Amino acid sequence: MSEILSESTVFSEPNLFSQTIQAGEFTFLAQDARWHDGQIRGGQTAEQQTRDSLLNLDFALHELDLSTAHVVSLSVFLADYRNATVVAKTLRDRFSDGGPAVNFVGVCALEGGCRVRMDAIATISEDRETIRLADLPLSIGAGCHGVRVGNFYFLSGVDAADYDGRIASSNSIQM
Repeated sequence: MSEILSESTVFSEPNLFSQTIQAGEFTFLAQDARWHDGQIRGGQTAEQQTRDSLLNLDFALHELDLSTAHVVSLSVFLADYRNATVVAKTLRDRFSDGGPAVNFVGVCALEGGCRVRMDAIATISEDRETIRLADLPLSIGAGCHGVRVGNFYFLSGVDAADYDGRIASSNSIQM
């Protein structure tokens, strides 16, 4: 059984997506840099929007008596993948203890002029462990290679960065 939740402290677009759904021990959340009135406040940079998205994620989690410590998986959607390095640094500063499994996804655009959107999965389960492999470099923004929750595995993705963290030049299928 799942339950769709709606918080009044953060922006929600019910016609596009459900911002928060609880299903058993898992909570699925979608947040970006827009405030409850739908406007982006603060800076327009990807770094500031990452901070604002994390702040909105904090608000949504708090409404459910959760925190970022409960987040086990984080998908970060970027309208411009060249911002991945600065977004990754902001995430590493926030999730200093290894944090969730992280995946970066480059997209053509995001709604409302956003540069960053985050989809998070949080859990109340105590049966979890962080996965780190000694000989495998971490993908950009990730503090671990994955998180196991019970019989579920959330893995950090492979990205376009090389071993030194440099982002490969962007390619397009457009001609």
